[in-house]
Amino acid sequence: MTCAFPAQICGPAGLPRRFQAFATQVGPPAVELWTMQFAGSGTEDRAYFEVQMPHAWAAGTADPAAKMIYPHIHVVPMGRPAAVQTMLWEFDYSVTNPEAVGAAGYPVATTSSLYCNVAVDPDDFTPAAPALITHRPHYMANFGTTPVAHGIDTTGWDISAIMICRIIRRTAAPLPAGFVADDYTQFASLLSFDIHYALNAWGSRDITIK
Repeated sequence: MTCAFPAQICGPAGLPRRFQAFATQVGPPAVELWTMQFAGSGTEDRAYFEVQMPHAWAAGTADPAAKMIYPHIHVVPMGRPAAVQTMLWEFDYSVTNPEAVGAAGYPVATTSSLYCNVAVDPDDFTPAAPALITHRPHYMANFGTTPVAHGIDTTGWDISAIMICRIIRRTAAPLPAGFVADDYTQFASLLSFDIHYALNAWGSRDITIK
């Protein structure tokens, strides 16, 4: 499942930030590609969006492995660092099933959080420093509660469960246990957010029943 970002990117004070130029072809024809870019150095840019679990997903399975879903991001560092540096990303969410009421509804004061580090290596850019960059690396990173415990256990979730989500580049305290602090000071493009999940049918037997 892929989220194509029906999202807003905001700064720490909630002020909207614009998409920024990713690649420019002088032409002819002249072409610009723009991406959602997150700054470093404590700005704490973030994006907000929702994800609905699909009807083809193996909801309610008894298989422990199939209960897991795996959110991850695709990112591109915009500038080449002088040495290997690290980005820290945070994924926050709240989820309930359709028709959830009372204590089963969305909690007002709590969310769940996962994290991932992305190592930015100057050797992954082309050409080598100090020449101007002609190609940037494309990194994929999996979110988890620890650097090795990836994924979300969906026990109790049903088809059409909706996750209310935030992705933030965590460039300020607090630092989650086990992860490396963000010391990459340049912009990074957030290209996509994906969730990998198990399938067990083309869809569901009914509109609301798996």
